[in-house]
Amino acid sequence: MSILIILIIIGNFFTIHLIKEEKKKSKINVNELENLSKEEIIKYIKMKQQLNQKLYYTDYIFLAISILSYASGIAVTYYLFCLRKQANQRVSKEELLSIFPIKYRKVIEELVNSNGEMAQAILRQKLGMDKVQMTRLIKRMEEEGFVIVKRGSKINYIELNDALKKLFNIKK
Repeated sequence: MSILIILIIIGNFFTIHLIKEEKKKSKINVNELENLSKEEIIKYIKMKQQLNQKLYYTDYIFLAISILSYASGIAVTYYLFCLRKQANQRVSKEELLSIFPIKYRKVIEELVNSNGEMAQAILRQKLGMDKVQMTRLIKRMEEEGFVIVKRGSKINYIELNDALKKLFNIKK
């Protein structure tokens, strides 16, 4: 954010420098007038006056551009600050659960309530599902990356993946 403002300031200073150089060119140099005729002097003075007029308008245009660039820099900074502030706001567990498919929502909710890990048999009992339904559901969730199955000799443990643990603020 601050880089954007620094770039705007550098651009404005560069433009100011260019305008100052043009103003130096627009000043009437008496030494240049010595060798010119009367008509050439009049043309020279008119040309310098037109250049001055053009630079006069350029000053106002530059001022307007500078104000707009500073204002846009401030607006972008404010917008990004507000986005960061909104990102830090808490979202309820129910709102987070609502983004998951209905089939997976209850499993994820039970795992969240049990600190991210639970035996498959206990999970099946809590959800009131038979073994075949539970096995198929867990297999699909594992294939899609929602859970990790830790297979034991007699008991399988179902664990939320690391991203979901982080999302639900579950400590390892």
